[in-house]
Amino acid sequence: MWSKIKKSDEGEFILTKCELQQLLEQASKNGAKMALSELGLNDEKAGIDIRDLRELLKAFRIAKKDAFRISVKWIVVGIMTLITAGFISLLGDHISLK
Repeated sequence: MWSKIKKSDEGEFILTKCELQQLLEQASKNGAKMALSELGLNDEKAGIDIRDLRELLKAFRIAKKDAFRISVKWIVVGIMTLITAGFISLLGDHISLK
């Protein structure tokens, strides 16, 4: 393919649209391979690793949401316990048990 590329008199390369598309496609493939290699995802198990990471992230988000909901529940229960203890204390002053 590259042997067919013509050079103009000014030293510029002349490419057809098809040749340019092939050049860009090859460059993008090489760039993607280099990027995946730098991330350590250049083997055949890379797809499984990505799926595992996505599942882990999904589980973390669910756990974070549940932890927030549980902490709000405990705060509400604590406040209700304090209010109930206050009412019992007030009633204890007015009612004498014999």
